[in-house]
Amino acid sequence: MNAAAQMKPVRDDFGSVEKDHDRVQRVAMGKDELEVYIQDSRPKGALFKSVADLKGMNAKAISAAASVPIGVVQAVLQDGAMSSVTTAAVIAISEAVGINLQGLCMSEEKVHVFDMRKVRGANARRVAARAAGLLMRSALVAKLDPKTAAHHVMEGGAFAEYHAAQSGSSRAIFVTSTAPLFGCQFDLSSIPSARWVGGKKTAPVPVESAELTSLLRRKDLNRNEFAQLFKGAEKTSWNAIQQYSREHNISRSEVMELMKFASGEFEQKSAESHSKNQKTPFLRLVSVKAA
Repeated sequence: MNAAAQMKPVRDDFGSVEKDHDRVQRVAMGKDELEVYIQDSRPKGALFKSVADLKGMNAKAISAAASVPIGVVQAVLQDGAMSSVTTAAVIAISEAVGINLQGLCMSEEKVHVFDMRKVRGANARRVAARAAGLLMRSALVAKLDPKTAAHHVMEGGAFAEYHAAQSGSSRAIFVTSTAPLFGCQFDLSSIPSARWVGGKKTAPVPVESAELTSLLRRKDLNRNEFAQLFKGAEKTSWNAIQQYSREHNISRSEVMELMKFASGEFEQKSAESHSKNQKTPFLRLVSVKAA
């Protein structure tokens, strides 16, 4: 008998979320699609596997990070295997890949990097993108422009493009490719209820620092460095703001919103909306779109 088969079911350990109406959060995603990742108020293997794939983590890496037997990790990554795994193992694996199960969102301790180029196949890429979007739902998103190199950075044969996303206390960088051959261009609609900083897609936020550009390419940013990506905008003079708004046909208020996004002024409002979710054991997600 394998390790997963010896473990008690996880269902009862999470509590009776169906009775806690305050723990229900509606998500702009069809019921059938939502149930690919969450079913009976429990996360499914597809959610963990999608995040792991986007981060380039295989079962062996997750096992080492979570201190959980590789057989158990493989069971969790397979849809339908969750019912035979202990809560402690599920929590350890979720923490290893960066998922906060309390709020069903990405953890706030680090900046998560979702590299869409790591996932092969159009369907697998769509499933992975929507999983990351679900965990970063309602995010504010800004496109980044590393100024110290060509806008489209050649990396491993793929033209890399970067988008920064902030959802509550969660931070993420989405790495995609502008090359049509790879079929993994960034799509804001993959993140439920997300919106561009300023309310519409505007000019990219310039990244002036060579060091930050290097960290961005290496996908090795901490939260402080994530904030520093926007420091150039914070130091912009009012005259420069006026010029920038004219050049890119956006309002000065939209430029100011970019600056507020950089300095974290949106974080408090977003965090307040998520704070209730963080204080209770589990969050139930409910579709608000027809299946």
